[in-house]
Amino acid sequence: MNAIDLVVIGLRALAFIVVVQAAGGAIFLRLFGQALSESGHLIRRLTLFAAVAGSLLVVFQHLLEPARMTGTFAGVWDGSLQAILLASNAGAARAARVVGLIVIAWSILSTHRFRNQVGTVGVVLTIGSFALMGHTATHTFRWLLSVFLLVHLLVSAFWFGSLAGFWFTSAGEGVATNAAIVKRFSAIASWLVPLILVAGVGMAIVLIPDFDSLTSTYGLLILAKLFAFIGLMILATWNKYRLGPAIVRGSGAALGIFRGVAGVEWLVIAIVLGSTSVMTGLFSPD
Repeated sequence: MNAIDLVVIGLRALAFIVVVQAAGGAIFLRLFGQALSESGHLIRRLTLFAAVAGSLLVVFQHLLEPARMTGTFAGVWDGSLQAILLASNAGAARAARVVGLIVIAWSILSTHRFRNQVGTVGVVLTIGSFALMGHTATHTFRWLLSVFLLVHLLVSAFWFGSLAGFWFTSAGEGVATNAAIVKRFSAIASWLVPLILVAGVGMAIVLIPDFDSLTSTYGLLILAKLFAFIGLMILATWNKYRLGPAIVRGSGAALGIFRGVAGVEWLVIAIVLGSTSVMTGLFSPD
C-alpha cells in the first residue's frame, strides 16, 4: 500500500467503528434509556459525538476515494471522478449513511416525544446503507447476502453499543439499576448474539468459492474474525453466568470487574470492525 491507500483505508476503518458505535448507542438508548439517571447524559453525548463524527468521516472518506483511483491526492479535485463516484452504488450508500447518522443525531438532541422512534429510523438507514454497495449490490445472491449482512451488522451494533453503555452505567448507576439492565440485556443477547456467527458463516459460504480459498489473505482474515468471536463469546458467557448473577445479588465487586470486561470486549470488537473494513477495502474473496 502507498501513502494514499493508508490514509483512505485508515479513514474508512475509523469511520466504520464510529458509525457502528453511533447506531449501537442509539439502540442501547432505545432499549435501556428510560432506566438511566446518572449515566444517561454521558451515553447520549457519546452517541451524538459518534453520529456527528461518523458523518464527517464518511464524507471525508468519500471525497478522498478519487485520490486512491488516481494515485495522487490531486485526484480529490477531479470533478468528473467525484461525479462518477457520487452516482455509483458507493455514493448512494454513503449518502444514506450520512442521512441516517444525521437522523440519529437529531433524535439525541430533540425533546420530541417520538425521538426514540425517529432514532430507530436513523439506525435502520445507517446500517441498511451497507447493503447498497459491495457484493450485496452486485453478487448473484445479493438478496441473501443483504439479509446476512444486515443481521450481522445490526446485532453487532447492538452488542458494541451496549458494551460502551455498560462502561458508563457500571460507573454512574447503582447496583440495582445495573442489575436490571444486565439481566434484560442478557435475555436479549442470548438470542441475538449467536446470529452474528450464523450470518457471518452464511456470508462466507456465499462469498468464498472453495475451502482452498481459506488459505488466501481474505480467508485467513475470516478465520481470524471467527477466533475473535469465539474469544468474545467466552467473555460473554462469563458475564452471563458468573458476573451477571453476582451483580443481580448486589455485588459491587462483580460490577467493577464487569466494567473492565466490557471495556475489553468493546476494544476487541472495535479491532474486528476496523480489520473488517480494511479487509473489504483491500482484499477480495475471489
